[in-house]
Amino acid sequence: MSKMKTTLFLLISLLIIQPVESQSLLDRMRVPIYVKPSVTIGYDNNILRFSSTEMGETVPNDPAMGDAETFDSEIIYPSIEILYSPFLFMEHETNIRMSFGSTQYGQSKNKSYSSLSFRLEHHLGSYQWLKAGYSLQPDLYLRPYRDADTISKLPVACSFDNETIFVSYSRPLARKVWMTMKARRTTQFYESNFTEFDTEITAGYLRLSVKPISRLQTSIWWENGDGDNTTFRDGFAATSLDRSYRYYRTGAKLEWTIKQRLMKVNLSIDNENRRYKTESVDDPLHSGRNHSDYRYKMQLEKEFINGVTVEGEIRYRERVTDSEFDWVTDLKTFRKYEFWLTFGYEFTLDLFY
Repeated sequence: MSKMKTTLFLLISLLIIQPVESQSLLDRMRVPIYVKPSVTIGYDNNILRFSSTEMGETVPNDPAMGDAETFDSEIIYPSIEILYSPFLFMEHETNIRMSFGSTQYGQSKNKSYSSLSFRLEHHLGSYQWLKAGYSLQPDLYLRPYRDADTISKLPVACSFDNETIFVSYSRPLARKVWMTMKARRTTQFYESNFTEFDTEITAGYLRLSVKPISRLQTSIWWENGDGDNTTFRDGFAATSLDRSYRYYRTGAKLEWTIKQRLMKVNLSIDNENRRYKTESVDDPLHSGRNHSDYRYKMQLEKEFINGVTVEGEIRYRERVTDSEFDWVTDLKTFRKYEFWLTFGYEFTLDLFY
């Protein structure tokens, strides 16, 4: 992780270093700070991502459920977003964005987690932006699994830290057409019982956006990446199997703005196709396995006066697994849906005046 943080630090330094100009830097930093606290109420019908087979086989007080009493749960997510936009260069603004949140599951304390993100955006020219960012979700709980390095058959809690850095560049290609390119590095490091799954993901992303009319915007994207199993052959019995994989994502989004009603409608679809690299006969769970992970989303956002917003969202996710072993196909295929309702309020702080 030290290399990731060093790279991000250098990128941010390049964005903020500037020559001395006639207007003082202090004057150009005296701008308002925009703050947006929000509260999201949600529902997830399959918080542990159980397959239909697993749901049918689960019994009351089953160790596979961990601390969850039901497959579904209500969720509350308070968060805060902060935006500060000083003019570090005379003619180009710089956005500094920070966000913090805490996701709380009513039916499972283990599933609850916190998150934070930081993003620096620098305006280079007309519709051109250079961005760099960092995000962290520590202690993301999946569910109980059996530890392959012990003789015990009882499942134990499995969680990991998800940490990401990225850099992106966007620019126009033609009138009402622009593109975004992004390079991303993500680490998923598991707690001590499951370090055999530690993975570093490197990916490239391309997005094309078109705005044929003022109220309508459409986007399509592609992403290609590798997940490197960094603890493969690390000395423990469970690390003798390679969990590395390749994946590609495609997706599309439609955004419609209804100005008279201060309303936005968003529809999106995203599909990630993952294929594990191993062909080992000793690893039937991953050997030759691939899956398609479909995610559908519909959002409706309404703006009210005085910075108040209300957003409703419906999500549906389905993972379809393909394996030469029927039991793997049944085990790793699942579906779930979520409902979300967010209340937000944006205000300004004039701390530097």
